[in-house]
Amino acid sequence: MDPVTGSITWKTTWPFGLTSAPHTDVSPLETRLKSRGIAWTPSWQFLHNTHRNIFGVVTCDECGTAPPIYQLRPVLKEFAAASTDSELREFVWSMQSGTDAQRQAAVQTATEKGLAAVSATPIARPLLTKATTMPTKKWPPPGFPLVTGKCALTAEWSIDLPQQFARRTEDGSLVLWRPGLTIWLCAWGNDKHETQAQRLAWLKSTASPHRFDARESVSGGATRLSYRLRDENEDGPVESLNAYVINDSGYLQLSAYFDDLADAADAQQLVDSVTLRRHD
Repeated sequence: MDPVTGSITWKTTWPFGLTSAPHTDVSPLETRLKSRGIAWTPSWQFLHNTHRNIFGVVTCDECGTAPPIYQLRPVLKEFAAASTDSELREFVWSMQSGTDAQRQAAVQTATEKGLAAVSATPIARPLLTKATTMPTKKWPPPGFPLVTGKCALTAEWSIDLPQQFARRTEDGSLVLWRPGLTIWLCAWGNDKHETQAQRLAWLKSTASPHRFDARESVSGGATRLSYRLRDENEDGPVESLNAYVINDSGYLQLSAYFDDLADAADAQQLVDSVTLRRHD
């Protein structure tokens, strides 16, 4: 991922060294910068890698630390369209030459601007709907690996899956799903070298004011925060459980979406099962 624009490039390497041509997912911000003649230097950072054997079976998943721009991706298009050339140049400078604190502040400001643009748009922005949790037909889904039991998420984190889940990667996130329940996972670093308590306080300060059923705990070298959210759209309520598992070197972010309130307990059980692999 380019830490300035949020564009993503990827390629496939098959056994015996055969490699595909690189593919690039050009972000709306990159498109806008090019159209305005605003220059920057791409500096690609590793995000995710999946290893498969010659039979196509996944043997290993690797996750890097997502740059701050990753947090802006949901409103990147709106931010790019709503910003003046001067604001875009300032953002590029902060992301490319600023300190860690300046980059985080730039992303926060950009996120607020993007959200403000969304709120001002008369057309309702798409929300995660029940389609997010994958329909029950065609289960198990063809072409996706199935995982169960103790499952490694990254080099540091694992999760205990009591039943089969399908697995894929999308936009740099790991996605696990079964009919009625989908979990998005993303690993973040600790570039500011903050304590677990400091990051917990920051996560709580940025969490939605509409959260409910919030839970906190500290055990096994990790701090946990989870809470429920309920969104409304034309298809009805969208239920979710949002969670963070923090250790000294970073934290794992999980967002679980489910159709049936009966799955809320399963989502909480899955979130609570996340552990540091050195404690497995």
